[in-house]
Amino acid sequence: MVGGALFVCRTAQPPAIRTSPCSAARRIHEEGGATARSSHLLMPHARHGFPAGFRGLKKGLSLRMRILFLFFLAAWCGCSESPSVAPVGDLLGPASAPPVYADYGELSPLFEQRDDTTYLINFWATWCKPCLEELPLLQQLNDERSGEALRVVLVSLDTEAGAIERIPTYLESRAIDLPTVVLTDERSSWKRELDEKWDGSLPTTFVYRNDLRYIYRRPFRTLPDVASAVEPLLGK
Repeated sequence: MVGGALFVCRTAQPPAIRTSPCSAARRIHEEGGATARSSHLLMPHARHGFPAGFRGLKKGLSLRMRILFLFFLAAWCGCSESPSVAPVGDLLGPASAPPVYADYGELSPLFEQRDDTTYLINFWATWCKPCLEELPLLQQLNDERSGEALRVVLVSLDTEAGAIERIPTYLESRAIDLPTVVLTDERSSWKRELDEKWDGSLPTTFVYRNDLRYIYRRPFRTLPDVASAVEPLLGK
């Protein structure tokens, strides 16, 4: 069994706003109940007030600076957000018409969900006898845990066209009604990406919830056996 690493995303804090030395220099003194600016801190023409056009320009620049600050603040916060992951519903199909993927990259979001659901993803093939023997156990687990946050998914690694065409008929004959996909990508790189020790042997089952995951490179023999694979993650 292999545990997943926990990643903690910390939202970056925007830089503090510092007071400009110029604004600190324009101090206001209260004298006799009236407000007056220190004359030695102002330019000569400022004693008589800024022209209306200059005051409007100054106000416009101030508003523009605020808008720019808010824009950069929003961009800063947006950079810390995790990239979106395609929902499982967009990837899977019914056992009667499983979609076929030629590239693992198209199916990889199935292993990247962060929705507090426990996923049991079973790799199998029609030529694998132990795989076929455990399919009814997976269906039974799915039926008995239907009220819990659990999804059981079948990923067939069949590559021959004839075998792929027979998958719906075979699953129907065994009363298997689980979400199913077919992956024909025969490269070993994606298997190593999922599990560096996996050599592609079948059946292999991945059970995960968020960042915690377990890998079973063996068949399940009994219902308690397969139930024990998901129980540590359900309700966490």
